[in-house]
Amino acid sequence: KDRILGATIVGEHAGELLAEFTLAMQHGLGLNKILATVHPYPTWSEAAKYAAGVWKREHAPQSLLRLLERFHAWRRGDIRWCGPPAGGNSAPRGLARNPGKEGQRWKR
Repeated sequence: KDRILGATIVGEHAGELLAEFTLAMQHGLGLNKILATVHPYPTWSEAAKYAAGVWKREHAPQSLLRLLERFHAWRRGDIRWCGPPAGGNSAPRGLARNPGKEGQRWKR
């Protein structure tokens, strides 16, 4: 669930930066709502929005994102299912190497 549990900011203008996160916590808003908010630029609120985006990117589930990337490539027809890899094939599970063309790593 997209919910902010707390925020700590130390440094100059910390009160101005913290206000946005405090308001979001008070009303049950998450980082997605902060990221969707349009701020006049450049302000301290814009810096808070940037910090929220950095935190969200750093905590993204990488294994799930890789799986989704492979799924969508398959749906677009960029790669095709070739069965489980043979011994010595370093391709990801279910993809076969395309030895014929330089620059193309998997069968398409």
